[in-house]
Amino acid sequence: MLPIRIRFKKEGRAKYISHLDLNRCMQRALRRADIPIWRTQGFNPHTYIVFALALSLFYESDSEFMDAKLDEEMPFDEVKERLAAQMPEGVVIMQVEPPQMKLADIGFASYSVILEFYDKSRGEIEDMLKKLLLSDEIMIEKVTKRKTLEINIKDILTDAKIEISDGQIKIIATLPAGAENSLNPSCFLAAFEKYYIKPDFEQTRRLSLYNKEMQEFK
Repeated sequence: MLPIRIRFKKEGRAKYISHLDLNRCMQRALRRADIPIWRTQGFNPHTYIVFALALSLFYESDSEFMDAKLDEEMPFDEVKERLAAQMPEGVVIMQVEPPQMKLADIGFASYSVILEFYDKSRGEIEDMLKKLLLSDEIMIEKVTKRKTLEINIKDILTDAKIEISDGQIKIIATLPAGAENSLNPSCFLAAFEKYYIKPDFEQTRRLSLYNKEMQEFK
């Protein structure tokens, strides 16, 4: 068996595809493309694929990864070409290559978050953001399977790259994304709303994944 890692984009209309439906979509696409993907053995054999860090519904991404195994040799360029031809609108196959890192190595993810305010000027938005950043703490609630935690994202928001234009705030930030510690980019929207700053529209895009040493995931 030959392990492969497939990198793809998910954008446009594809952001409405849930993670579960994406899994089904990829399994069907692999079958249609006639790629010799290894199937699990036993009573209920199925196509073996594993995704790196599920993407939330309505989010776009430049760096999604799916691992699989080839049951027989096939050039990576051919795998890419065959699979790309079977993709729905908005799912773009970028690369097929051997995995260089383990999925468990993922420790961080970078995001672009755009918040739009339809009836506010640049000056008003700057005042709102300044007031928020001057707070000693920016506390949000993080809900886990077991409990609800209070998280301070002051340092994350302070360290983020923030751009302001008329009616819009764009935040580019890197968040923890490991198995033991993770934070969803919806934390920014939660922080703004908690401090009575409610945007009219939000658009989130995952830019890249990194390992625990902040090296780009491959």
